[in-house]
Amino acid sequence: MEDKKTYYDKMHAQVRDWAAKIDELISKSEKASGEKKVEYQEQIKKLKEKKTDAEALLQELRASGEETWGEIKGSLEKISGDVRGAFNKFLYGEGGKKE
Repeated sequence: MEDKKTYYDKMHAQVRDWAAKIDELISKSEKASGEKKVEYQEQIKKLKEKKTDAEALLQELRASGEETWGEIKGSLEKISGDVRGAFNKFLYGEGGKKE
C-alpha cells in the first residue's frame, strides 16, 4: 500500500501536469471561433475548478494524520477521474478516449 508522502508527491505532480495541459487548452481555445470557442471555455473553466479543488485537498492531505488521509485520498481519486474524463472529452469529443 502507498504511504501518504508517496501519494502526495504523485498527486502533486499530477496537478502540476493538469495546469500545463490547461494552459495548452487555453491556447487551442484562443484559435477556435464561435460555438467551439464557447465550448472550450466552458470545459477549461470546469477543469480549473477541479484543479483548484484538488489543490485544496492536497493541502488537507499534507496536514492530515496517517490514520485519516485515506478519506482525502478517495476524494482526490474522484477528482482525478473527473479530470481525466474531461480532458478525454475535450481532446476526443463526446465519447471520450477510444481505448
